[in-house]
Formats: sequence, C-alpha cells, structure tokens
Amino acid sequence: MLPSPEKSNVTKAQTGGQGSQPFSDIQPIIDQVLAACGLGKMLDVGCGTGQLVCRLLEHGVDAYGVDAAGALIAEANRRVGGRYQIGSVLHLPYEPESFDTILSIACLEHLAEADIPPALSELYRVTKRFLYARLTTH
Repeated sequence: MLPSPEKSNVTKAQTGGQGSQPFSDIQPIIDQVLAACGLGKMLDVGCGTGQLVCRLLEHGVDAYGVDAAGALIAEANRRVGGRYQIGSVLHLPYEPESFDTILSIACLEHLAEADIPPALSELYRVTKRFLYARLTTH
C-alpha cells in the first residue's frame, strides 16, 4: 500500500508478473478495483485502446481514460465519445481531485526512474480517494 502524501485514504497497489501484456482477462482487475475502491468517478491513466474504461462503464462506473498516444485516444473516442483525452501521466489534463479513483495499470514501469516521484504526485493530485496501481515486474 502506498499512502497518499496529502489524502487521508490509502492506495491499493498490486504487482504482477505477466510480461508486456498487463492482463488477458480484465474481469479480475475490475473485481479488485470495485472491491477496494467502490463505484464512483474513475480515471484509467495509460488507458491505451480504452478496453478497461468500456468494461467499467458496463459495471456502472463513471469511467474515463487518458493516454499519451493520440491515435489510441481517437480510436477509443470513436467507440465511446467524450470519455478519453490525450495526456501524460506527468501532466494530467484535469483539475485537482477530479476523480474518486485513479487506475494505473502497466503504466508506471515504462517511465524513467526520475519520473516516478513526479508521476505519483500527479496521480495523487487528481484523485480524491484512491490510487489503484498495478505494475508489471520482470
């Protein structure tokens, strides 16, 4: 668990060793997120094609996604418009405490080591309550 430096609630952190593919079946991740964080407004940072956001919407979550890859965001918005934005984990395009829960799955491990502290600060900045981080390890 990673305590938030400015929030009273704690963070749910998960690690996995699935290589470059963070998950093949996202239902267990959805179950973990909902059990640990409940419903509410969620942001998937590094959302890629938006698969997790779409599945969270099916579960009644007010889900959004952000990714640095403009082509992926354009494709995701074609499927579910208005839910995705282009942005970096180092500079998220949202106001402070915009989301109840921030999801970061297979994202942080792709950053340079020096970028990890500012990225975590940025994730904490936009969350009200929880950060669910899942890291792929080798």
